[in-house]
Amino acid sequence: MTLSPGTRLGHYEILGSLGAGGMGEVYRAADTTLGREVALKVLPASVARDAEHIERFRREARAVAAINHPNIVTIFSVERDAAVHFLTMELVEGQPLDRYVPPRGLPIDTLLDIAVPLADALAAAHDKGIVHRDLKPGNVMITTDGRAKILDFGLAKMSASSPSSGDLETMAQTSAGVVLGTMPYMSPEQIEGRPVDARSDLFSFGVMLHEMAVGARPFQGASQAALASAILRDAPAPPSASRSDVPSGLERLIRRCLEKDRDRRIQTARDVRNELDALRRADAPPAAATRRAESAAADRQSIVVLPFANLSPDAENEYFSDGLTEELIADLSKVRALSVISRTSAMQLKDTKKDVKTIGRELGVRYLLNGSVRKAGNSLRITAQLVDAASDAPLWSDKFSGTMDDVFDVQERVSREIVRALDITLSSDERRRMAERPIADARAFELVLQARQDLRRYDSDRAVHTIREAMRIEGETPPLQALLTQAKVFRARVGVGSVHAALDEAEAEARNLLARMPEAPYGDSLLGQIAYERGRQPEAVHYLKRALDREPNDSDTMLMLCVAYFASGQNAEAGLAARRMIASDPLSPLTWMASGVTNWFVGRAADGIPDLEKAVEIDPLNLIVNWCAGYAYALVGRLPDAIRRAQVILDVAPDVPYTRQLLALIDGLEGRRDGALARITDINVTPLDSHHRFHLAESFIWAGQHERGLDLLEQAVLGFYPAPFIGRYCRFLDPVRDTPRFRAILATAEARVAAFPQRERELSGRA
Repeated sequence: MTLSPGTRLGHYEILGSLGAGGMGEVYRAADTTLGREVALKVLPASVARDAEHIERFRREARAVAAINHPNIVTIFSVERDAAVHFLTMELVEGQPLDRYVPPRGLPIDTLLDIAVPLADALAAAHDKGIVHRDLKPGNVMITTDGRAKILDFGLAKMSASSPSSGDLETMAQTSAGVVLGTMPYMSPEQIEGRPVDARSDLFSFGVMLHEMAVGARPFQGASQAALASAILRDAPAPPSASRSDVPSGLERLIRRCLEKDRDRRIQTARDVRNELDALRRADAPPAAATRRAESAAADRQSIVVLPFANLSPDAENEYFSDGLTEELIADLSKVRALSVISRTSAMQLKDTKKDVKTIGRELGVRYLLNGSVRKAGNSLRITAQLVDAASDAPLWSDKFSGTMDDVFDVQERVSREIVRALDITLSSDERRRMAERPIADARAFELVLQARQDLRRYDSDRAVHTIREAMRIEGETPPLQALLTQAKVFRARVGVGSVHAALDEAEAEARNLLARMPEAPYGDSLLGQIAYERGRQPEAVHYLKRALDREPNDSDTMLMLCVAYFASGQNAEAGLAARRMIASDPLSPLTWMASGVTNWFVGRAADGIPDLEKAVEIDPLNLIVNWCAGYAYALVGRLPDAIRRAQVILDVAPDVPYTRQLLALIDGLEGRRDGALARITDINVTPLDSHHRFHLAESFIWAGQHERGLDLLEQAVLGFYPAPFIGRYCRFLDPVRDTPRFRAILATAEARVAAFPQRERELSGRA
């Protein structure tokens, strides 16, 4: 049955033909209820007349719809209008892979960029017990933004139509003795009519890889019989026989996919995906800290201060050795000619067994400072040594003896000796700043260290308690007031309490700090963070850049600057900020979190997962790090991994909006809409920032509450507007992507991205 434009099936209007497949005619259609275009496939009459086939088809359509993978076409519904049975699917604009591959094959990097997500999609389907059985380039679409999408996933097995002479295509049921698939891509077991499993798809995938590599299929035949004989008996020529630049690893993988005995064939799509990804990474810029940090620090003086060893008789004096380490890092960070690894990364090396050369190589630094502290009563003895990381040769060493009354003078002497040993000339401003002591009491300083760590782990309640204890010792000094204000900002960030009131209070305190100490970084850094929370991203960038001018090695400010850039669609700047963080703070979980997250916004979420896992490895219970990893896994369709990360944050902080949003998103992706709504419906969104609203919008959309989701998305883009991510890469918005309202929201986001540079220039000029 062929439908002409204007024909109505239920609330769908046929707009034109898209082609024919083993399951019937495919049309472009308008969904007049939701105001979007869909692909509509009308089932053959031979299938539609068989009640058992229809019921089985519905079950399998539901199973495929539950996969929810960005590289598998989304099935919306299975419907009927009178005697016509049809299904509606995501409309995928682009070019089929069989027309995308040039006569001599694809460039290897392009091949891998397509093959990796396709193999990942196969793995996701196989995990659900679904086998495609008709995998071929004609069933893969390369979208207009370069994404590969598998079409007709798992549905071809339902057709009982006769062979098509044009494509040597025969389709049938899964019972033994019956052939199904497209002949040039069939596995030997398919051709012989034996039962098939997921390994049959891997054979077909190997045929596709060969064709993508050299532009021709590995098995040829002038007739159906000759082609079947070649698949069953012939050994294909290796791709390198046609093309010299095919990597040996790719050729070996193709050979393993094309094993005729399925027990000798590569066994899982996950294995195929991992091997392809390893090949892609072999030619990609390295993600490890070693190479990136080395490049960032190649042409400047760079140093890491290793945690000083506590040699005191009382082990409880370790807080003092840690405090001394922190002070030395702070002192040296004031020297503009010196790049200093931040405190967060330095403290990760406490009690390390790594040798000097290894540490230098991994962190990309030229010098290491190590030492020890011995405190007995009021007596104090400090030793310090500066070492060349490449040669392990000492450049300077000294011992300092005195009392606790002399501790800060000793710290200043150590810092100045290091600067002298490195032949660095200090400006008068640098000398003045190095002599400043923002915290005078050692116990108060220890509490400050603990509070900072609590904030980095988003434990704001504990941080506030610790800061107030430090204030009882030290007084309400500007550094402690700044830290207390930052705790209020963090509480707002995770949606705890009255967010707007907390931000109002924090902004007043930040402006007061800026007025009291205009040359200190506190006020600018806080105002930048507050502007971010309120969605004023040009303002956030302006203040954060000013804070970094005053404190160039502050990794916390670098992180917020990176976040503000990607929230406003400034992806190149976000990438630069992330690389700067890696050079300064390569062992911090938040550094690797930021590096991983920047990949979302340029459509390479899978590439960012190793960095996010590294962040989790460094701090396994960190709420925001686990949330980011869980979200990334959901974004690429790896739901078991997303659930694993969600469980961690459920144990750590079950009631915060981040936790409930991620769990609801997973529920929606797995088809549990009622469960998803139960998690998020009662969240009070009024005080939440744009970032929270954006992610809640995703959860509502996948729970079927499209208008509620669009309401939140509309509000979110006033402060969180990474337009390419919203428009192309965020699959969680796919169900509403074709609606007029979504297009209007996207236009708002794009306009804000375009206006960002001018607004930021205006703020800088006004300052």
